[in-house]
Amino acid sequence: MTSALNAAFSLVGIQAFLPTGSYAVGMPSGASSPAPLNSPVCAGIAGAGFLTSIIKTAGVALGLSISGSNDMVLQDFGITGDATSSARGIVFGDTAAPLNNVLARNLWITGFTGPGAVGIDVRSATELTLLNCRSMGNTLNGRCKAGSATTLLPQRISFPVISQTARRDFRSNRASESAFTVRPSNTIRQKDA
Repeated sequence: MTSALNAAFSLVGIQAFLPTGSYAVGMPSGASSPAPLNSPVCAGIAGAGFLTSIIKTAGVALGLSISGSNDMVLQDFGITGDATSSARGIVFGDTAAPLNNVLARNLWITGFTGPGAVGIDVRSATELTLLNCRSMGNTLNGRCKAGSATTLLPQRISFPVISQTARRDFRSNRASESAFTVRPSNTIRQKDA
């Protein structure tokens, strides 16, 4: 399955679609070492839902790495891990290939439970928006970490802020949210409307 996903994610300018199902990534049958996913260069990845389109990793140190991308949308899929030591569910950017203008919406990252494992790892980005992304059940659910030559935080990361009432309404598909922006000065300001 890894090679099929890599082929789909390598199509420049195309939105890759993951229909309902589980997509095993890691140890191909007969292989002696796990095969990770390549960093996608497609325009985006969309699934049928974060609980129904699932990338399942086994024995790999990285579920999905988004680096060097511009104007990419990731939405409506999940990534599940295993207890692999220092594994990461999804990594946004790296020092050699930061990303710009990436939107991640309705993602579910879970099961990265080995020592040092991280669900969502933000490395280097000039603009990254996370909306309704869940990172739960991991050793560390999320982290912003500077690379050797980057600042600690991207220029902008947006997180939704949802009240308890909105959470109840969300379950009924009537969510309302206010986006807030974290800026490098470590201050939080309400996002301009």
